[in-house]
Amino acid sequence: KLKGYERKYILRNTIGKALPSEILKAHKKGFGIPLREWFKSVEFQDKLEKLHTEDFGLNKTEIKKIIEINRNGEYDFGNFIWMLFVLKKIILN
Repeated sequence: KLKGYERKYILRNTIGKALPSEILKAHKKGFGIPLREWFKSVEFQDKLEKLHTEDFGLNKTEIKKIIEINRNGEYDFGNFIWMLFVLKKIILN
């Protein structure tokens, strides 16, 4: 929240007095989502199987290769696999 152009106004005026000044002066930072690791996990295996077996207009063999390369850690296709999930959702719904 801002008050005028003052950043972190609420933070500074509540718990800010107890925090190190580095935190109050720090710039905003983004954070990454560990898609590659998520798609390696057992919880996603059924969804990944459906991704390369259901027909939504893309080459199933290539999708399976991409999933395997990601699972083996050869290359990070996490964002691409996420986009395939989104595309599939749009096309099939």
